[in-house]
Amino acid sequence: MKSVQPLAVSFQPSPAEAERTSTFQLDGHRPPLSLEPEGWLVAFVPVSGAPADLLCRQAAICGPAKVTAGPCLRAELPLEKKVDGSFIAMRSALEHGLQVITGRTRASAVEAGDRAEAEQTLTEYVSSGPREWLQEGPRFLLQVETDLFLQKIVAEVARGCIRFRSDLVRLRDPEPVSFRALVHFLLALNSRLRLARGSLLSDRVVLEVCLPTWCVNTALMDQAVDALIVGARVAKKECAALLQPEVARTYCEFHDERR
Repeated sequence: MKSVQPLAVSFQPSPAEAERTSTFQLDGHRPPLSLEPEGWLVAFVPVSGAPADLLCRQAAICGPAKVTAGPCLRAELPLEKKVDGSFIAMRSALEHGLQVITGRTRASAVEAGDRAEAEQTLTEYVSSGPREWLQEGPRFLLQVETDLFLQKIVAEVARGCIRFRSDLVRLRDPEPVSFRALVHFLLALNSRLRLARGSLLSDRVVLEVCLPTWCVNTALMDQAVDALIVGARVAKKECAALLQPEVARTYCEFHDERR
């Protein structure tokens, strides 16, 4: 069983940051911060709305925030040596995520950072690492062989952030019970999977990690790719199975009985 520790530190920002860090309150909530195993800093705030709508809007969030069971908006990042900087990054991720999923910021207007800087960072990463990335126009493609399937991971710059994305299943007019089961499964997946998130697009379900330039580094991009590989192994077959109405119905009945 994983242990979770409340973050018992005193944040003492510089004078220039004091005003911002002393008013960490979002939509009337003070997000609890916790330090989880392997040094991950986690914070979350409750959100309201239909879970399916929240998972659709989530794809426009340019940062390490995601919708989880509750529903809640959760952000998680590795704790850096400069603790105050990690605190500011977490607050920024939650603030931006709330603006997007509540409609206070139009997805088309979101820009998480400088596009040129993000493109340079991504190009340097795929060129210098041990993995064999292929360039396809402005995007990069990584193919990962597993014993179950060939996974394709796309890396690109979108709205100023570096996004790693891998398809889980295509949606072709799924039955309502299948759609309901997929939404429940994605919320649970997002609650348990580190860094990556499952999002609903108009025609497919994807696993993705979005990193703004203000928090990205080589180690975090390595963790993003690893999270997609692990997540696909956990979720790809399950998502495909839930597209079968009978399987989805059994899944929903099981979880309804547990409530």
